Amino acid sequence: MLKFHAKISQIKFDDKTYLRDLDRYFRRTVREAAREWLIAVLNAVKTAKPPRHTVGDSFPISTGEAKGSLVPLGRRLHIAVPISPAPGREDRSSIGIQKGSFEVPTTSSAGPNTVQSSYVFNFESGVAHFELLESNKANPKSNIRSKTPWHAILAGDIALQKFLDKNLFKNAPRVNSYFFVSERS
Repeated sequence: MLKFHAKISQIKFDDKTYLRDLDRYFRRTVREAAREWLIAVLNAVKTAKPPRHTVGDSFPISTGEAKGSLVPLGRRLHIAVPISPAPGREDRSSIGIQKGSFEVPTTSSAGPNTVQSSYVFNFESGVAHFELLESNKANPKSNIRSKTPWHAILAGDIALQKFLDKNLFKNAPRVNSYFFVSERS
């Protein structure tokens, strides 16, 4: 009797592992971009032109409320947000902390073969005067005695975009690493 043996090779793609790794990569990259955003915002307010309302700082107001709105994001990203209200002014940083909100990707809750369709970073101060100053809609007759706006949010947006342009696909999982050959006899 004639016996015939053959091996048939199949190329397979490990889509579950690839999608899991890609999802983790995008989440981490967007978090890192959010860090760049926050650092740029803090640097913009730190180096803004006088008059300075607080010692070593130039954030829009002297009570710390606006800068306090950055604290929740700073906590999530492990970045200290120093706040020092001007001498003699009420410390309203805790009010700002309550108002600040953000959305940044966390660890995946999706299934192993699912990639989220969008990875969002969003920050909202919730402090009306800060948002007005940053959006060029400040009232010129207001009693805020400094030049407006500071363009801190714009500085953050530029830093975020530069980071993503440089890094988004730089170290992304390479699809060819997830192909393998299986043999059947």
